[in-house]
Amino acid sequence: MNYLVKARKVLLTTSVINLFAFQQNAIANEQEKEDSTEHFVVTGSRLESIHLEGASPVTIFDRERIDKSGANSVSELLQSSMLNTSGARMAGSGSTGGTQGQATVNLRGLGEQRSLVLVNGRRIANSAAIPDSQNINLIPLAAIERIEVLKDGASSVYGADAIGGVVNIILYKNRNDHQISLSLSRPKSSKGGINSVELSGGVSNNKGNMTYAISHVEEDALFYRDSAITQFGWSTLGSPGNYMAYASNENTGELYSVTMPDSRCPTEATNDGDFAQSLLINGICQYNFAYFSTSQPKSTFNSIVLDGSIELADKSELFAHLLISRNSTDGISAPTPQAGGIPYLPTMSADNPNNPTLGQTLLFDTDGDGLGDTEIAGPFDLDVYYRNAAIGPRMRSTVDKMFSGQFGWQYDTENNQGKVEISLFYDKNTTAENTIGLSRRDLLQTAINDGSFDVFGINGTTNSAIAKSFKFDTDFSAIFESYGLRGHYKFNWFDKKINDQDTIAGFEYIAYDYTSKFDDDLTGNQLDGRAGGGNAKGNREVFSVYAETNYPLNDDLAVNLALRFDHYSDVGSTLNPRLGLVYKLSKNWILRSSLSTGFRAPSLFELFSDKSQGFSSIVDELRCNEADTNADGIIDRQQPDFGFINEHPCQSIRIQTITEGN
Repeated sequence: MNYLVKARKVLLTTSVINLFAFQQNAIANEQEKEDSTEHFVVTGSRLESIHLEGASPVTIFDRERIDKSGANSVSELLQSSMLNTSGARMAGSGSTGGTQGQATVNLRGLGEQRSLVLVNGRRIANSAAIPDSQNINLIPLAAIERIEVLKDGASSVYGADAIGGVVNIILYKNRNDHQISLSLSRPKSSKGGINSVELSGGVSNNKGNMTYAISHVEEDALFYRDSAITQFGWSTLGSPGNYMAYASNENTGELYSVTMPDSRCPTEATNDGDFAQSLLINGICQYNFAYFSTSQPKSTFNSIVLDGSIELADKSELFAHLLISRNSTDGISAPTPQAGGIPYLPTMSADNPNNPTLGQTLLFDTDGDGLGDTEIAGPFDLDVYYRNAAIGPRMRSTVDKMFSGQFGWQYDTENNQGKVEISLFYDKNTTAENTIGLSRRDLLQTAINDGSFDVFGINGTTNSAIAKSFKFDTDFSAIFESYGLRGHYKFNWFDKKINDQDTIAGFEYIAYDYTSKFDDDLTGNQLDGRAGGGNAKGNREVFSVYAETNYPLNDDLAVNLALRFDHYSDVGSTLNPRLGLVYKLSKNWILRSSLSTGFRAPSLFELFSDKSQGFSSIVDELRCNEADTNADGIIDRQQPDFGFINEHPCQSIRIQTITEGN
């Protein structure tokens, strides 16, 4: 079955239709004042023009705007844009599977996997940790001349993934100056400071040019506890913890449950001791995991960018581009919660000698209204809510690297009526992650079952040495490579003036290889604290041909036509057209209209990954919408000030999900 074409048919229901979009053309107006004849290639088209307006709307972050923003990275700059505020990923502690130092874009809320990032108008290798997107944290801000954000689908021009839009990062070229920049950033809280030094510039003459940019940026860690807004984050998984006791109706088999705290839970929170940051709240032992966790990891970023060209005697030139960057992050998370296996929590049988319900009578909710109404004598089977604080906080270190290289040849025909370009390229992204302080679920469960680990301290002090023996460290690594050949021919089809090619035809051949792997074979049943990521290995080849042309119907109305064919070695082929119109109402106003189709090819991780375990929070909507615990005739959910007590039907529950490549 042609999976790629099938996916494309589904996406046609959301094909980009950008009709009657008015925009004040202040940029073009300034161009007229300057009487400039410089040619530009604006994102959304592969054609050069003296005009900046096209059939698709483009937002430009020029260097002046970038400098005034005060941003220290590409991700920080784009995060402030309204186009990229719907769940765009930022670097953050606690992210697993190598994603701690990753940042992506999510244009128009359609997802990071449907937003394409280009560098100098060409694809780069996807992130090794997020193989269906690009990691913009590896692109140095100091090397950027401008960023163009296309607010339109562009699969007909750039191929897969450009459904939500395109971010085209344009690096400096043809500079003839040298600049050094030093920056120190200190927040009012005196935490999370940033230091950077950047050196950039170049040399240029009539025979060629060379541009460079070197960056070094250091960012301090920031703890959640350093901010009044985020200093508290309460969890029922703590040390000491809680337990959920189960009872059943002998006649109907209906299952009842109630959650109870460890009897040792403090009534006042402290910063140290055996039960630091634990507190009895509303009858449940709560644990402030935010106290131990960094919201922003410590990071160190280094990069070098080189770009150059040399003219040959026959109206041609050789050009080359090189980008090498490295970003290391160190994050801290609260000690590992013992949750996430199958079953979700550790268990304790009713006949276990360390069972806290031996000889106890508990009050259960048997009518489903959220209030206890029936006393039942124990002991009971238990789910154990426990966090292995004895092994200390989790420490996660990641190193992300990027290598991007291109070498090519360009030739201008007589009177610059045509231009030929051919280039070879190789891109490689790698991620290496080391995590210290996970906890073996299988060893914990065995120790509970045989009575050697008294998790609730019923028959003595909980043995911290046994708890520390559950500690487990692990490594994760991933590589994403792409390499190939691309070329195009720009020419003047409609006999317009010299230096203004109106048509382009081109091709691309790209081979992809992807591998990701944990250094151990433990599953979610055996190891807690490691969700996400997974083992995968796959490759594909993509061959594409495309064409685009601009045809002026008159001085005020122009038509843009684009067509692209992509063939994937593993999932089939697709053909995507675009029709665009630009009408100049006046010097200051233009009318845009575009109609196009788009597609997204499944990522190599989606196709070839092993089973990966995850957990989602859900609410039982049927029970929640019937709950009226105060019997006032209004369901609890419609009363915004109603506090949902523990075991309330509107409380979220966790369900397990298993994802596998297909």
